[in-house]
Formats: sequence, structure tokens, C-alpha cells
Amino acid sequence: MDSYKYKEFDYSGIDKVLDGILSDNKGFGDYVDEIINNGGISYDGVYKSIENVVSSQLNDIKSLFANILLIMLIAAIFINLSKTFGNRQVSENGFYVTYMILFIILSVSFEQLGSVANSGITGLVEFMKALLPTFLMTVSYVAGEGSIVMYQSSLAVIALVEVVLLKVFIPAINIYFLFSMINPLLEEDYFSKLLELIEKIISFGLKGIFALVTGMSFVQSIVIPATGNVHRGMLGKLVSNIPAAGAACETIFQSVYGVGVIVKNSVGVAGLIVITGICAIPVVKIIIYTFTCHASAALSQPLAGDSRMIKCISSAALASKLLLMVMVMAAMMFLFTIGIMVVATGK
Repeated sequence: MDSYKYKEFDYSGIDKVLDGILSDNKGFGDYVDEIINNGGISYDGVYKSIENVVSSQLNDIKSLFANILLIMLIAAIFINLSKTFGNRQVSENGFYVTYMILFIILSVSFEQLGSVANSGITGLVEFMKALLPTFLMTVSYVAGEGSIVMYQSSLAVIALVEVVLLKVFIPAINIYFLFSMINPLLEEDYFSKLLELIEKIISFGLKGIFALVTGMSFVQSIVIPATGNVHRGMLGKLVSNIPAAGAACETIFQSVYGVGVIVKNSVGVAGLIVITGICAIPVVKIIIYTFTCHASAALSQPLAGDSRMIKCISSAALASKLLLMVMVMAAMMFLFTIGIMVVATGK
């Protein structure tokens, strides 16, 4: 299909966004070409990128894991020795010193994790903004005016991710992390209800947003195919009525329409692959951090001289879990939006 028009699409805006995000040195047009010519792409570059991230992340996680266990051991020694000699003041001072060290270590790691998630969601938003004009141009060839409705709904999804997830939920998770670290230090439980409220807002908010996006996509999947069929039928009828050449022109029209569907599907599938690639690395990093915190809490619990130390580590794991939910939901919303467009506009 080298001679077809799909090579005339301008992917420079998309490539500019992808530069520095994906490490396989492929442009967006390369993905589209590979899908059209080979019926799929090679995932070797994606697997290699994830393997490199996991390898480098494991080195950092080993350090974090060792530091947490060492701090818990030191805290246990301080607290148990102080209890043995009946010196409560030394025990409390030892606890606060080790707790602050643990808090600093977890905070630094979580701040880096938050930055990774923020960059990942920002990359998804920027990619979608760059992809939509090109993708909807291919959709307009087969769906006609229905592409306008898709463009508007896609902009709404981008706005939801950019405003609610990026500017509301991510800062809320940072607040959750901070107060969950402070709460064990207080004599009374002042912030547990606040933490519970933040967790519920994020959880139900993500479910509500996804339900809204799903509903919009469901309506599109019903309306757009009918619009596309009418658009195609009218053009086919018009072409077939050309005097003396109607049959030949209709055959050409069907061929061109078929090529349009192939190009549209290829651009859509390439978009799905890139979205998956953008979110894969942040998701892997967050999962590794969350697992490390849970494993550290489980292994250090027998050593801990004070249960508040375990609550500190578990709180970091819960905060990173919320971060993972937001990151995955952002990717799912975009994947769902593009996927519905591809399916609803013909095969």
C-alpha cells in the first residue's frame, strides 16, 4: 500500500510529543506503516524498555527495602532497650528520631513516584491532543459528520483527565500521603476520617468519571455507525448514478472507502499502542514501589518496637495504590475512547 494517501498525513506534531517519552526511537508514522504493511508491530522495543525500567527500579527498590528494614531494626533496639531499663523518655526520643528518618526516606521516594505519575498523565494528555486532529481526519473519511461529535467528546475526556485527575486527584493524594504520615505521631487519631474521605472521593470519583466516559462512548457506538452508513450510502448512490461509468465509479469508491477504513484502523491501533507504551513505565514503577512498601511492612512487623512505624509504611503503600489507580484510569479512559472510535466507525 505504499502508494496510498496514508503517507501524506503529517505526524510531526505527534512525534514531537513522543520524543523523549518512548525509547524505541520510532516515529508515529513508523507504527502506522508497520501495522498497515505487516498487520501488526513488533513489541521487542516495548519489552526492552520495560525490562530496562524494571532492572533499574529494582536497584533503587533494594536500597529502599534495605533502608526501611535497617531503620526498623534500629528503632526496635532503641525502644526495647529503653523499656528494659525503664526509661520511657529515651524510648520516645528514639522512636521519634527513627520515625522522622523513615518519613524522610518514604517521602523522597513518593515524591519521585508522584513526579513519574504526573509526567505520565501529562504525556498521555499531550499525546491525545496531538493525535486527535490526524486520527479524526481519517475518521471523517468513513464517518462523515459523525467525526465532529467524536472530536467534541474526545476533548471532554481530555479535559476530565487534565483537570480532575491531574490537578485535583494527584494533589489530593499528596495531601493524603502527608497526613497519613503525620497521624501516627499524634496522641489521638485526628486525621483518620479525613484520610478516609480523601480515599473515598478519589475512588468514587474515578468510578464516576469512567462511568461517564463509558456512557458517552456507548451512545457514540450506537449513533455514529448509523451516521456513517448513511454517509457511505448517499455517496455510493451518487457515484453509481454517474452516466455510462456508474458501475466502475462505484467499484473505485468502494476500494477508496476500504483503504480509508484500513488507514483509520491503523492510526487508531497505533494510538492504542503508544498510549499503552506511555503509561507502562509509570505503572510498573508504582507497582514495584507499592509492593516494596507492603513487603517491608510485612517483614519488619515482627521487628517493630512500635506499631506506628508499621502504620507509616502501610500508609505510603496505600497512597501509592491511589496513585496507581489514577494512572491506570487515565490510560483506560483514553484507550476506551480511541477503541470505541475505531470500532464504531466501520470495519
